[in-house]
Amino acid sequence: MKFRQRSKLVFAVFMVVAALLVGTGPASGELQLLQPDPAVGATFVGQAAYSADGLGQSGPGGTVQAEVPAGSTVELAYLYSSYFASLPDAAALTLDFDGTVVNLALIGSIEIVPGFFLSSARADVTAQVAAKVGGGGGITDFAVNSDPVNMDGVALVVIYSNPSLPQATIAVLDGAQVTTGDTATFNFAQPLDTTVPGFAAQMSLGIGFGFQFDGIGSDCGTGQFSEVDVNGQRLTSCAGSYDDGFGSNGGLITVGGVGDSLDNPADPFAVGTGTDDELYNLVPFLSDGDTSLTIETRNPSNDDIIFLSVISITAEAVVTSEICDDGIDNDGDGLVDADDPDCTIDPPDPENSAYMTGGGSVENATLGFVVHCDVLPGEANNLQINWGSRRDRHRFHLEELTDAGCDDDPEISEGSPVAGFDTASGAGIGRLDGVDGATAEWVIADAGEPGRNDTISLVVKNADGDVVLDVSGTLRSGNTQAHPASD
Repeated sequence: MKFRQRSKLVFAVFMVVAALLVGTGPASGELQLLQPDPAVGATFVGQAAYSADGLGQSGPGGTVQAEVPAGSTVELAYLYSSYFASLPDAAALTLDFDGTVVNLALIGSIEIVPGFFLSSARADVTAQVAAKVGGGGGITDFAVNSDPVNMDGVALVVIYSNPSLPQATIAVLDGAQVTTGDTATFNFAQPLDTTVPGFAAQMSLGIGFGFQFDGIGSDCGTGQFSEVDVNGQRLTSCAGSYDDGFGSNGGLITVGGVGDSLDNPADPFAVGTGTDDELYNLVPFLSDGDTSLTIETRNPSNDDIIFLSVISITAEAVVTSEICDDGIDNDGDGLVDADDPDCTIDPPDPENSAYMTGGGSVENATLGFVVHCDVLPGEANNLQINWGSRRDRHRFHLEELTDAGCDDDPEISEGSPVAGFDTASGAGIGRLDGVDGATAEWVIADAGEPGRNDTISLVVKNADGDVVLDVSGTLRSGNTQAHPASD
């Protein structure tokens, strides 16, 4: 490997799409992606995991739990409530959460029969949960000291980062699913590799007003049920009931998470037998080479509310909502299908030199790349840059890497995986707006996860040597990742 003062570029990435159901407001009958940072097409991306738990109680004083391992940092925390019958008023949306008055906002409702609604609400309790959980170390109890009329229960979702965890993409969908069904899709811009260390994929559902006859705990019973299909295969036919509450109005709630098992229902088509605790392992539904993950949920009994779905996939990910073959600008960046760099990143060759991978936006340019540290035959290098407006759009596509190098800046740490370098620089020739002879130069730095401090500098020149793009700065969205050479 050639090292010099400023250097190289590489990024082995799953670009995961959380292009998941855009709703129409509080009265919407859809689950909607909770997106704290509009520049990130997921709820959180980083070395992270989540905790979820539910509580249905008769009277105040019960506890809902957060399970956070030692050495963690609470990044996001949300408190949910699920209601039946009339739409909740201000009093019903006000809870005493562990001694603090919390005002929730209505986020979804569906009308089951005229005048009878199933509804959900949410509040951001990140500061309160982070203060009590601290650095984690096990299970933390939070008392729910109020129990309004027509509230079936509450749920607590906590997303935490931890340097010992692999990179993950976490999507929280919430609101009120239409009983006829919703669909959530993660699109992978590169074929999925399930052999990466620590690979995992799981989902938690939160369901309110669910009752199954003889469904004690997580045991399935007849009555009210929801179905879930993953990549066209049935996962369960008996989601619902009252695992985290009790069997009458005011306690009908279940949330997959703390204390539950990742074991999936043994018979996915069984309605009245077996077990289902609403925590699911999605790995059996994924295979090497998959390009997407699609989850379909529906409530054939037309009397439950799926108000929450939390999905986590272990992956080094730049997340986008672009669907790469539908002719639509899904992520709103003015680029469609193959013109979007999210759809044009080629996988690296793991048997050659170290490399940098990544994608995102800097100033007015959007890019995606896989570039090795050395100029060697047979390596798959790719750099795609798009910039400009809809009426004046430009595109550079790398055809040949002409110079490359890597450097380990003592002021920067690439984090995990340890690659031995953090900065990549290089140059190459390619096509500018379809015309040969253009050139590009770059300097890219990986400053650890989740990518907030990664930087990129780019200069693109046309075939006459005129500078047509000169941008630099911290990535507004996305991530860069340095990767060591394979043995």
